[in-house]
Amino acid sequence: MRGLSILSMSLLTALGVGVASMAIAAQRQVLPGPVPAIVERVIDGDTLEVRAQIWVGQEVRVRVRLSNVDTPELNGKCHDERRLAHRARSFVVQEIAGGPVLLTNIRLGKYAGRVIAEIETASGERLGARLLRAGLAKPYRKRRYGRWCCPDGRCAGRRSVEFAPRPPVK
Repeated sequence: MRGLSILSMSLLTALGVGVASMAIAAQRQVLPGPVPAIVERVIDGDTLEVRAQIWVGQEVRVRVRLSNVDTPELNGKCHDERRLAHRARSFVVQEIAGGPVLLTNIRLGKYAGRVIAEIETASGERLGARLLRAGLAKPYRKRRYGRWCCPDGRCAGRRSVEFAPRPPVK
């Protein structure tokens, strides 16, 4: 009987390791796209809900986190962050809400059911680049989010830095 429980534990452990390995492999996969989608809802400046066409007559609704940029959070730590977050969201609504987009370089996000992707607008521009040029986003680098408030979140008597649009590159 003891041999059976050791065997059972070994099999369960092996199964768990196998499932974890498959999940890690899936997270590393990238679907190059393009995948056509319709924007159903703009959640904030860098997260959208879309209806993506994955096959003829087959669609999936999914939240998409915009790749390589970070926008301020609607429930941010200071007034300036929240104000900029509303501006970023409004900008995205004006640019693409309800319209067709293309998703490229799609991969699983760290939150269940969400993907990370680059988004191309109907005019052929990358949404992330548009947000950066408008001063409403910062580059996202390896788990380092942009700072939108004064250092340490203490903005008493000081204004947080608002990122002005970058001049066009000549």
